[in-house]
Amino acid sequence: MTLRPNVILFLSVVTLILTGCSSATEGDESEQQNPMPVTGVPVQWKTQVEVTQFFPARMEAAKTTAMASELAGRLMKVEVEEGDLVNEGDLLFSVDTQLLEQQQLASEARLASLNADLELTEKRLQRQRNLKRSDFSSNDELDALEAQLKKFKHNRI
Repeated sequence: MTLRPNVILFLSVVTLILTGCSSATEGDESEQQNPMPVTGVPVQWKTQVEVTQFFPARMEAAKTTAMASELAGRLMKVEVEEGDLVNEGDLLFSVDTQLLEQQQLASEARLASLNADLELTEKRLQRQRNLKRSDFSSNDELDALEAQLKKFKHNRI
């Protein structure tokens, strides 16, 4: 009794195989009657063959450089991207110069004021020297103006 289920299974498999083969041959015959058109390309003999291959990869810089500005300020624009090739002297980034321009204007105003004070002191010193020759001026006033003149000249450096 144990052989019976195996025999039934074997016969079922053989039946399925034979049925599948007979239907495949019928389809092949219909395809042979209506052939599909195919275009051909003439063969060309070549002594060398060029093969293009692509390999995914990532390049990493062997050397990195930190960038910084000598003057503090707000970064306005970055001119280059990571990986760009740059040469010496290329503009890398722009810094907001509004604060620096204000400091420059203040320094120029201070310099103009010091120059005016220096000119006035030189004129007063010259007058005091002329008065001293005529004995109408004291040494104290002359010494004070000479000291002030030295101070102005020292601050200009």
